[in-house]
Amino acid sequence: MPARLRPLLSLALLSCLALPASLAQAAEPDSTPSQPHITVTGRAHIDVVPDIATLSVAVATERPKASDAVSDNSQATHTLISQLKSEGLNPQDIKTVSITLVPVYDQQRDPNSHVTKRVLRGYRARNSLAITVHDISKAGLLAREVIDKGVNEFYGINFDYSKKTEAYDKLRGDAVADALRKAKAYMPPLGLKLGRVLEISPAASVGQPRGAIFAASVDGSGPTSIPIEPGTQTLEIEVKITFEVTPGE
Repeated sequence: MPARLRPLLSLALLSCLALPASLAQAAEPDSTPSQPHITVTGRAHIDVVPDIATLSVAVATERPKASDAVSDNSQATHTLISQLKSEGLNPQDIKTVSITLVPVYDQQRDPNSHVTKRVLRGYRARNSLAITVHDISKAGLLAREVIDKGVNEFYGINFDYSKKTEAYDKLRGDAVADALRKAKAYMPPLGLKLGRVLEISPAASVGQPRGAIFAASVDGSGPTSIPIEPGTQTLEIEVKITFEVTPGE
């Protein structure tokens, strides 16, 4: 075949096939551009060290009467929050997650472990809080302090990164560059070249935390600081870009 016809033949084949999914990951038929095109996915990621910790804790109180459980729990929670604020914690970093009141029963069982009788023992009031710490080096100390101040249920720790917006902005550019690199790599063997961008479809941002997360009931005994290691958090971006394809020179 004459060399001058090869680009035209490649383009004709591309028009019919629109490239296989392994190369193009083409859009749905009703949204696919009609002109010859290629769709590629660009990816970028970065590992960051979290600098924000959110403690999930609760004050739980059990009393024979529901009114006493609510009253005592409210007082204990109010005292905890007041002490945290007096020590300089920003009120915006203390969030009420839930408030519950449930009956508590003692159960009697037969030799086959079947419940034969339930006796009301009392009521348990619980006030769950999320406490955010912006200096992550103090998270372990604060976790220990809130236990001393009335927290008796500890559900775990979530980590976050304060400069996530700036990091994702850079990753978007890196993901676009990765998509362009991949698209260009397909062109020379086919005697084609990239044209204009036809479509850009950003994917959802993903943050994958890695670190210490645990749940436990606590009794106030132990060291003055709870060991907390934030680990790393992987921020990822994906973007699909559809390029027009034209005959090469």
